[in-house]
Amino acid sequence: MNLREIVEDKIGIPFEKYNENKEIAIDSVISNIKLMTLNKSGAKVMFIYLPTRFGFAENQKSIEKRFAYKNLINARDLGLLEKDYRDSLIKKINNVKGVKAFYTAEDVEDSWFYDESHFSRLGHKNIAIILEKYFLEALQIK
Repeated sequence: MNLREIVEDKIGIPFEKYNENKEIAIDSVISNIKLMTLNKSGAKVMFIYLPTRFGFAENQKSIEKRFAYKNLINARDLGLLEKDYRDSLIKKINNVKGVKAFYTAEDVEDSWFYDESHFSRLGHKNIAIILEKYFLEALQIK
């Protein structure tokens, strides 16, 4: 199914309403970022969007059994919803002066997750290694 079909057929709301709600959520995140830098001349913000288990790859193991909402929405559907939100959020954040947004789904594996959105110990360790690169680059440390 495509995003519109998931929203309209499975969630049961008009696609336009979904987009309105998504924009409200994104604007809220951006407002919070702007508030954090208020009165801090020249402040720079790095926003890093971490992967979830249902959003990091298209071909995943036992996807239908892992998550289901009212026997309608599964992890694959959530992956499409998350990708739409994530891409829209990062695009809009990157238009805010002094803010740079990133998505860190490089070489993520199923074993990095305890459940759909929480990292296992291995996941925490590996995400920390990935994040280090972003911080070193932002601080211009080699």
